[in-house]
Amino acid sequence: MRKQEPNESVDAFVTALHALAEHCNYGSLHDELIRDRIVVGLADTRLSERMQMEKELDLEKAVYMARQSEEIKKQQTALRSDSSALQYNVNALEKPLETTKVWSKNKAPTFQQRTQKCKDALTLQCYKCGGPFRQKHQCPANDAKCRSCGKKGHYQRVCRQTKTVQCIEEDVGPEEQGFFLGTVSSGNRSWTVDVQIEGTPMTFKLDTGADVTVIATVDLDKVFSGKNTPVLQQPEKPLLGPGRTPLEVTGYLELQLCYGQRQTCEKVYIVKGLSMPLLGLPAITGLGLLQRVGSITSYPKLCSGLGVVQREYHIKLQPHVVPFSLKTPRRLPLPLMKKVKEELMRMEALGVITKVEEPTDWEKFVLPSVEQSLGMLAGAKVFSKLDANMGFWQIPLSKESAALTTFITPFGRFCFNCLPFGINSAPEHLQRIMSEVIEGLEGVVCHMDDVLVWGRCHEEHDARLHATLKRLEEAGITLNVGKCDFSRNKVIFLGHVITDSGISPDPRKTESITEMNIPATVGELRSFLGMVNQVGKFIPHLAKRDKALRDLSSKKNSWYWGGDQVKAFNDLKDAITSPPVLAAYV
Repeated sequence: MRKQEPNESVDAFVTALHALAEHCNYGSLHDELIRDRIVVGLADTRLSERMQMEKELDLEKAVYMARQSEEIKKQQTALRSDSSALQYNVNALEKPLETTKVWSKNKAPTFQQRTQKCKDALTLQCYKCGGPFRQKHQCPANDAKCRSCGKKGHYQRVCRQTKTVQCIEEDVGPEEQGFFLGTVSSGNRSWTVDVQIEGTPMTFKLDTGADVTVIATVDLDKVFSGKNTPVLQQPEKPLLGPGRTPLEVTGYLELQLCYGQRQTCEKVYIVKGLSMPLLGLPAITGLGLLQRVGSITSYPKLCSGLGVVQREYHIKLQPHVVPFSLKTPRRLPLPLMKKVKEELMRMEALGVITKVEEPTDWEKFVLPSVEQSLGMLAGAKVFSKLDANMGFWQIPLSKESAALTTFITPFGRFCFNCLPFGINSAPEHLQRIMSEVIEGLEGVVCHMDDVLVWGRCHEEHDARLHATLKRLEEAGITLNVGKCDFSRNKVIFLGHVITDSGISPDPRKTESITEMNIPATVGELRSFLGMVNQVGKFIPHLAKRDKALRDLSSKKNSWYWGGDQVKAFNDLKDAITSPPVLAAYV
């Protein structure tokens, strides 16, 4: 087992362990197994004992403690050497006054300088990001992907696979004075496995830091229950526990261990006071519970790109079955919009998906929600609103589609050459065209034939406006100039008043609500509630305020217009007369 050499630094020791671990299929136990090897393999036995007494010791903390101890020892050695040199010089002098000259000549460091030097030395480097050491959950490289090796959890600049280690070998030194046992009394059952020992099932804890397999006296009685227990053999070497303290061993037996189809014969030691059977590394390897993964550097194609097998798959449909599809995609929260787009572009670059441009049986293009469009106006101060001139009629129809629009009049039959109003898929198609026209432009959003351009200042707004107008002209789209607004501090867009201060409801909407009469039927009440919901985000505690009216609109309740309903009706009207101004999403 790999242990720290006498003159080996902590960083070199930890790097060697990480390099060796690359050949082991540790999986999710990678960090914890390296931590255990650090604890039992340190040359400083006092530090090892101190680590074993830590309640919550992870890999980062173990490395930090080891480096800290190493730096402190270096500083202590340096301070002792400074003191020795100083004492020698002072003893060689005859006049006390010249002592000051010796200090000045040799420039002995002051206490503050030595303290600062210690602090600077203890500013450790994180092996994941290369920055100052921090706790595991605070490291910015936790979710990062290395550009060198492609693995997750560290940056390229600290990637270990790009560095050349001069000599990393497994410890093949002289045999230890005794077998080491990593855990004796821990009750942690997180890494356990059921193994048959001489045909008797028993739950063992996996301990890759243990040199041998051990069980308690009561476990031995279970194995040979109703049988004659063989004579225990006495070990030639002592069995050492944490802190290298000798354990009370009654003897050992060579027993057959079985896990699945794998079998191995191991020396099983019987220890008094053991809380749980421990499966040592030789038995773990013999039963195939821990396997080494060979080097794959000879197969570079296995580690690059996305593979493609030679046989493609054909989706078979049952007869008369129509494939299910969603009519509209799920709406995305604004903070996730950029991440989703990047992931789609990544999948398209890998060849996993392909963007579909040709028409399908039904136009499937999602109309952006009002909240999504307004949520993009953070920091906007100057606005321009553009209106496409009869947007639907600017889209030509194919001859086959034109024939479907034939209508009869007293003056003859006619058909549309352009996309008429009223076609179910027309809004989605118009939205698709307008979105493709402005795609890639910053500070521009469209909702069918309405386009809004904004900027944080006049210069930024004007540049974005000219870019938008150029795109529209190249696409063959004309504008209704009479309905356009240019370089305004306030515009009305999608039923909202937009200013540099924020967003408020269109006064025409609030006025129509306040002028509504008391509803006399359920239909009129639902109409009122529908108009209120359109501006609901401007009414604080709306669900509480309109509860009496919503309950009355339910089919389960009979119509009764009483005091609670009158109060709720008037309260909603009062709330909408002075709505708050909402800030744009930042």
